[in-house]
Amino acid sequence: MPPYPPAVSAASTAPPATLVPEPFRDQWAEMWAAHGRGDLPTAVALASQMEVLLEDLHGPRHPYTITMLTARAWLTLCRRTDWPATVELLIKTALRRQAARAQPEADTLRAARNAHACWHVVAKRDTAAAQSLAGPLADMLTALGLNELRANVQGLVQAQASRTVS
Repeated sequence: MPPYPPAVSAASTAPPATLVPEPFRDQWAEMWAAHGRGDLPTAVALASQMEVLLEDLHGPRHPYTITMLTARAWLTLCRRTDWPATVELLIKTALRRQAARAQPEADTLRAARNAHACWHVVAKRDTAAAQSLAGPLADMLTALGLNELRANVQGLVQAQASRTVS
């Protein structure tokens, strides 16, 4: 037996294709295969295309649409680029999941906490962008009952404002 675990294919680690309707399952598999290859731009593009189509077919709160929005948000987060847009997408995802009462609820809270963590990256790099995202982020955190995280955002915004005034 080799001293390391066997390679795991992207297909075996992808969420089940049954999360999307039959006509989308090949594209779902292709999206996760792109992720497995490290081709995140392709994976995000495929997720975005499927999300638009699913929203047109089923509406913004349908479980298929919510699943695809959640996948796109996670894949976008994995890219680690355009942090302000990632925060906006994660806020949208958390709020849409909450409005749809999407399950598992842990995925909704994860999107919210990821938005908060990404916002901290933005705050370190671009104070103006962080300021513009702080209100929507705080509102979303309040809506989800994540008051400690909301207080953290508000405290950092106030600290930045006082440094600017001094």
